[in-house]
Amino acid sequence: TVVKAAEQLDFVATPKQTVVMTERGRAFVKASPAERKAVWRSTLLDLRLFREIHDYALRRENRAVDRADVLETIALRVPHENSEKVFKTLVRWARYGKLFDYDENSGLLTVRDLK
Repeated sequence: TVVKAAEQLDFVATPKQTVVMTERGRAFVKASPAERKAVWRSTLLDLRLFREIHDYALRRENRAVDRADVLETIALRVPHENSEKVFKTLVRWARYGKLFDYDENSGLLTVRDLK
């Protein structure tokens, strides 16, 4: 699971069933904690699902997307995966990369401002 995630993030490649760190992966490992979050954020925005939700939120006046809309997008984009599980991963990864904030009470995923 970890290798699959790292591969999706382009941190590793897996030629002939070996795991080889990519340039992006080496940059992430060498970076300071603050720089890692910036690399992570940039990497997330290279992933179609994160980019689509991010762009949709930016077009909205409150820069937020409702949980139900995100779950629907997940179901459409990755229909063979558990939408709830993907949503939880999306929230954790987005929080780490300071891409989105998620308010469990309102169910809103909000784009974070970079400061």
